[in-house]
Amino acid sequence: MKLKRFAFLVCAITVAFTSSSARAEPLSLGIEPLVGYELVRKLYPTEHSSKRIFYGGRMTLGILLISLEGEYTRGSNSETYDAQGITYKDTADRAKLGLRSGMRLSTLLKLYARAGGQASRNKHEEIAGADDYAIWEPIKVRPYAGAGFRVALSSKFAFTADVVGVINDYHLLRNNEYQTTAGFVVRLP
Repeated sequence: MKLKRFAFLVCAITVAFTSSSARAEPLSLGIEPLVGYELVRKLYPTEHSSKRIFYGGRMTLGILLISLEGEYTRGSNSETYDAQGITYKDTADRAKLGLRSGMRLSTLLKLYARAGGQASRNKHEEIAGADDYAIWEPIKVRPYAGAGFRVALSSKFAFTADVVGVINDYHLLRNNEYQTTAGFVVRLP
């Protein structure tokens, strides 16, 4: 059954790339600086959710129907608990690699869906007075999926926004991480 699905996917991609409309669209490279806001799951001092801002960049290569995307982001935040005299600081580095597929609704507006895998590594620091220590958590690889839109401001410059869910637990959605991003795209050539 899985082999049939894979064969269907390969055939669909081949047809997309060989169709006359796909050949008419030039291969393009997109570079986007990103600033985003995310909701992450924290384990210290108790399990809870925390919000933070992150920044980074994204590159896409392909056509509107299907593109390869790569993304790197870094986010950090700190929480201070005065009653215990402890500050917890987390710095997360993430790299995403996946596929993006889009459709044009008008000359100015495009919608897209994206999915792939994310590798992340977190540095957790605890600071209590003069005592502090840091823990590098192991690298975690998780799937992600999301959707977004792009508004063209010119032929080479656009505004983009999207929402992505990183799946940590398929059964308990509150344990997943959600990221919203906004950025600008510069198209080359």
